[in-house]
Amino acid sequence: MAPLSLLPFSLTFLFFLSPALSTNSEGNALHALRSRFNDVNNVLQSWDPTLVNPCTWFHVTCDSNNHVIRLDLGNSNISGSLGPEIGQLKHLQYLELYRNDISGKIPEELGSLKSLVSMDLYDNRFEGEIPKSFANLKSLRFLRLNNNKLTGSIPRKLVGLSDLKVFDVSNNDLCGTIPVDGPFGAFPMESFENNRLNGPELKGLGITANAKATFTGSRPNKPPTATMTAALRWSTNLTRLLQKNSITDPFGAPKLLQTQTQTHSKAYLRFPQVFRKARDYDLSPSVFSSAFSSAKSSVEAPSVSKLGFVGWYLGMIQSRPVLTKSVTAALIYTAADLSSQTLAKSSFSESYDLVRTARMAGYGMLVLGPSLHFWFNFMSKSYPKRDMFSTLKKMAMGQVLFGPTMTFAFFSLNACLQGENGGEIVARLQRDLFPTLLNGVMYWPICDFITFRFIPVHLQPLVSNGFSYLWTIYITYMAGLEKAGTAS
Repeated sequence: MAPLSLLPFSLTFLFFLSPALSTNSEGNALHALRSRFNDVNNVLQSWDPTLVNPCTWFHVTCDSNNHVIRLDLGNSNISGSLGPEIGQLKHLQYLELYRNDISGKIPEELGSLKSLVSMDLYDNRFEGEIPKSFANLKSLRFLRLNNNKLTGSIPRKLVGLSDLKVFDVSNNDLCGTIPVDGPFGAFPMESFENNRLNGPELKGLGITANAKATFTGSRPNKPPTATMTAALRWSTNLTRLLQKNSITDPFGAPKLLQTQTQTHSKAYLRFPQVFRKARDYDLSPSVFSSAFSSAKSSVEAPSVSKLGFVGWYLGMIQSRPVLTKSVTAALIYTAADLSSQTLAKSSFSESYDLVRTARMAGYGMLVLGPSLHFWFNFMSKSYPKRDMFSTLKKMAMGQVLFGPTMTFAFFSLNACLQGENGGEIVARLQRDLFPTLLNGVMYWPICDFITFRFIPVHLQPLVSNGFSYLWTIYITYMAGLEKAGTAS
């Protein structure tokens, strides 16, 4: 009877021991992963295999049960390969390995991580095919595999990932056709460019036998109207896809599709494409992970569905980047100019100069917004790393080239719109340009350091505009000064 009486105590002991055993297996998996990496910057120095609990390690986040739910190693200058042991992280929700030098094949074992929400493997040197096991990741919302060396075709079973919001395989060596079913009907064409893809599947459009050499697929079971809408969503931009991916079509498929697109364009354009595209995107947790990941964080990641406006805004940045950033700059310049006029008013009875505010908004919309977009993209391509030396080079380029150019353009255009002649514009520049640049040198370097060092490139214009609010109050005040005296 004694052994039976000990049974409840044994079960209780095993119950409390199981989380520790689970955590230990996850620690072993992470240590095995570390042994495969070449960590030149000692990013993984805190990964001590003698500790049972990996939740105290840097770049690892656990939930309240000490299960590893997040791995943040993006932009860490890590090389090596991934092994099957990563499949032991059964509770993992976010896998961020982007912008490293990891090579080899993507392990099939990643398909067993049923809780995975975001997987960012872009900007590495992965090769081989996209694992078909990814079709098991029913919770996956973000999958970015762009800028690698992947080959083969896009697994057809991925159309079953109904929660997938962002999918990017651009700049690889993929072939075959692009699915249009499920979530794939909503992904932008840029997600597939610079491959050897033969274009999207066109189902239910009566493509002739000759065209099957370029577009393949069987007739779907769903209603023809839904299939027609998905296919037309691709065909409207098919010519651009063919040009960017150097796809050959000896059967004249573009002409056929152009005719079909013209026939159905009126019905297709009734849909509000801008807002539908924005809803197709969501806030990826990887946006802020590389800069602000914490070693001892044990708080579960917030639900992305609760970040309504932020998710919508980030979707607009991805679907309409130049327009979104231009409108953002215009709104900030409007708010800054109104704030500047409020501070300069001697009494509340004075009215606002709305013409001046319109000039500032127009400058933000037409000049600054697009300029910030292309400047930050240029900096990201010229200096893709976010290490200290690259950040300092970007800061120097901004202070020497971009800042003076935009300040000169701002004062000149504003003075011209106020009706000042050439001499008056030159006099204003002589009076205001150098003091403004001098004050900018004292303000912008720290702002540029934060922007270039910690912020992803697609959000850098937004952060820069945020910093520019106070600065814009100052320069709109300077721009609103009286004309400078000119020599008689």
